Amino acid sequence: MLGFNRRFAPLVVRMRQLLQACAEPAHFVMTVNAGAIPADHWTRDPGVGGGRIVGEACHFVDLVSFLAGARVVRVQAERLPDDGAVAMLRFADASTA
Repeated sequence: MLGFNRRFAPLVVRMRQLLQACAEPAHFVMTVNAGAIPADHWTRDPGVGGGRIVGEACHFVDLVSFLAGARVVRVQAERLPDDGAVAMLRFADASTA
C-alpha cells in the first residue's frame, strides 16, 4: 500500500482549485532535491526499496497528476548519476510537467 499524501496538503488543495479555473493545458516545473543517500542504504536496494524513483519520485508524479487533474499518458525519462533522474510527463489534457 502506498500513501500519496502530498495532494492533501491545504496549499496543494488550494492550488488545484485555482488551476481548475484554467481552460488551457497547464505546464508544471518541479525540482526535487532530496539530498544524498549512501550507496548501501536500503532504498537503493532494488529488491527492497526500489530506488528513488519508486520510493520517492512516485509521490511527485502523483502530486503533479493531481494538480493537472489528468492522467499521465506519456513519459520520457533519463536516469542520472547517483540515483537521480529527469522526466517529462504529458497528460491526457495536453498538460506537461
